Amino acid sequence: MDEQAFKETVAGNIAAYRKALSLTQLELAEKLNYSDKAVSKWERAEALPDTFVLKQIAQLFGIGLDDLTRNHGNKKIRRPHKFFQKKIIIPMLSVGLVWLIATNVFAILLMVGVQRAWLAFYCAIPATLVVCLVFSALWWTPLLSALCISGIIWTVAGLLYLCVPVNYNYMFFIIAVPLQVLEILWTIFKNPLKKIKSPPKLPPPSSEN
Repeated sequence: MDEQAFKETVAGNIAAYRKALSLTQLELAEKLNYSDKAVSKWERAEALPDTFVLKQIAQLFGIGLDDLTRNHGNKKIRRPHKFFQKKIIIPMLSVGLVWLIATNVFAILLMVGVQRAWLAFYCAIPATLVVCLVFSALWWTPLLSALCISGIIWTVAGLLYLCVPVNYNYMFFIIAVPLQVLEILWTIFKNPLKKIKSPPKLPPPSSEN
């Protein structure tokens, strides 16, 4: 296999695995700290990622480096099972651990006679959203991250409303409103709905001898 054939093989595999995982070029680029133009060049076999980036891509896809660099022929590439384990099972186990801890705390508070022991379960809600936010930043979509942040803002405001004994505790919800607005503006700024495409660059004029 010559260099160009190798580039085309890697390009086809990157595009196929990316589509199998329902990722856009921009989402893949953000996870690798590259531009979507770089990913586009990789998938058009105009450029080849270095070894370190290839390893990052393989880990992100949940496959081996060999899977990313070998020719699969006409075999259809499916969603990797390892990626499913990382993307679904690990977050579910983490969320389950949060609620297990909340249950134990609830039982302890109940045994010592705390009246509002049920707040342990309420605290588990923002904790769950924090866990989801972490995994969303790693593997999921920016929209889900934004929803997690919104949930954290309002559930924390509700927790403060229930726990802080002040006369005007409804102010916590009023404070949450500008925080929510800022979060929306930040999400729009970081992930614009329509990406402005720059006009194609013209090749430099050839010099005549």
